[in-house]
Parts: sequence; structure tokens; C-alpha cells
Amino acid sequence: MSSDEFDKALLNIIRQKLDAGADQLDDHTLTRLKKARTIAIEAAEKKRSFFNLPRLATARVLATIAVILTTAGLWFTCHIYVQTKMRSDDMEVATSMDHIQMYKDLDFYQWLAETDHAQ
Repeated sequence: MSSDEFDKALLNIIRQKLDAGADQLDDHTLTRLKKARTIAIEAAEKKRSFFNLPRLATARVLATIAVILTTAGLWFTCHIYVQTKMRSDDMEVATSMDHIQMYKDLDFYQWLAETDHAQ
């Protein structure tokens, strides 16, 4: 006999003995058991709430807060990184009006740098 078959047989024997014992209980004991069961079920339902919210709602709220905090952290980190990456001399060139003509002819200057004019 395998262990699964043995477990099933033992479970069936236990179930039969408990059912037979439950059939022999008097009315007073059955009433007390039903009352205890009702109290236990009510207590379990009260414990399921966290700040008077169901557990699933609490998990959703915590997940939403985590996503918001992560997004805000990434946003501000990237924003600060972009601002600090530009040096002051780059800022001067970007804001200067003297170099507008150079930016208009940028394609020409790139072509000039790529080709060899040593002829």
C-alpha cells in the first residue's frame, strides 16, 4: 500500500469516527458549538479589514503608492541629471545670438570635417 492510499484510508476512518461522534452529541452541546462557530466567523471577518478596507483594496493602494513614488523618483533624478549635464560654456554658446549663422551652415561644416581637402 502506497503512502497516498494509506493517507486516504486513514482520512476516511477519521472522517467516519468524527461524523459518528457528531451524530451522538446532545442538543445543548450542538447549540454551544454553533454559537462558537458564529462568533469565530464574525471575528475572522473583522480581522480581514485593515483600516476598515478589504485586503485586496489595501494591496491595490500600496501598489499604487509604490508606483507613484518610483515614478516621481525617476522623474526628479532624470530631470536633475539633464540640468547638471550641460556645462556653462555650452549654455553660453546655446544662448548666444552670434553663432546663429554657424548653426544654419552646420551641415556644411560637418561635410567639411568629414572630407579631406588636402589637395
